[in-house]
Amino acid sequence: MSLVSIFTDQVRPDKLNDYQDLIAELARSAREQDEGWHWTAHQTAFGPLSRIRYVSWHEDYADLERHGDPLALFTRVLGEKKGRNLLEDVNECLVSNERALNQYRPDLSYPQERSTTIAPVVSVALIRPRPGSQAAVEEMLRQMAEAIPKTGEEAQIRCYQALTGEMFSYVLVRPLERLADLDRQSVARDLTVKAYGQQEGERIFQAGLEATLETQREILAYREDLSNPPS
Repeated sequence: MSLVSIFTDQVRPDKLNDYQDLIAELARSAREQDEGWHWTAHQTAFGPLSRIRYVSWHEDYADLERHGDPLALFTRVLGEKKGRNLLEDVNECLVSNERALNQYRPDLSYPQERSTTIAPVVSVALIRPRPGSQAAVEEMLRQMAEAIPKTGEEAQIRCYQALTGEMFSYVLVRPLERLADLDRQSVARDLTVKAYGQQEGERIFQAGLEATLETQREILAYREDLSNPPS
């Protein structure tokens, strides 16, 4: 089971520079010490601003437990006293923070193999099905993933399902080399129509749309200076 841990920090706008300096110090020390807890940082470029997400992959719950919580990371990398102080300073910069856990769904992704490449930009959609409509949403996501090779579009979709919070929600990620890549990628409805024809494509999209309670979208930019990526 591939687990994805996501910390979401909503930063006070007036404290953003201080916050970035603090996390950059942690990330720099983690890279220098070859810290085993690897993460990538992604800042919202379109959506709620001053929001930064930290994504880390874990093979299973045992691996997740082995790395510990943020306090364990800060003190392991910076030492007991400095680590605690720096974490306190970070928390003072925040409006809120949250940790979510997701499971990678290769059956709803294209390509199905997990990629280790870090995209400079990602388009992220959070999809919440209506109660009892999970199967219809999954069918739409599966058909979207299968549509990509049918159309020959140069696109990828990575799908994750929540294991905490909104249990039946999905996160759909499109990795991009640059924002302009979206000009050459079809939106969901156009993608299904292109792959399956007008009637069937419309049916697939409409069924998924009717089964969806809410969809939110953000575009995020990779922050290498705040990351400790896998080598």
